[in-house]
Amino acid sequence: GQSATNPNFMRLCREKPWWGQIKWIVYDNSRPDLINEWKKAFAGKTVKFIPADRTDIDAGIECVKNAMKPVLGAPALFVNRSCANWRREITKYKINQKTGQIIDKDNHTMDETRYWIQKMVKATEQGFFSIISTDVSPE
Repeated sequence: GQSATNPNFMRLCREKPWWGQIKWIVYDNSRPDLINEWKKAFAGKTVKFIPADRTDIDAGIECVKNAMKPVLGAPALFVNRSCANWRREITKYKINQKTGQIIDKDNHTMDETRYWIQKMVKATEQGFFSIISTDVSPE
């Protein structure tokens, strides 16, 4: 097999029918070398590069949950059952019992999902809060 390097991955992507349809790339700015490689690959094309919001994991998780199962309306994110690694990795999000924070480890796919949803779907902006003025409780 081939090593999982950015150039190898990009070569495989170029062979896919969707390569020419890419319009946006939401990226993690912690690897400027990889970002530059992708920007060079799309030089002269109208691909927009959007930096990810990496500041609040909890807010990102809420965005993904809202995109998958919104209070109102249809879901904005569907995960195919064939995405076994995505489904496995979502179970990796655990809370550190001492700090109360999400353990940010071995979750690259989940990070990318959060980044995309926060920037492109904006699921948290679709909800609303309302108070009714009459009692509609069953008697």
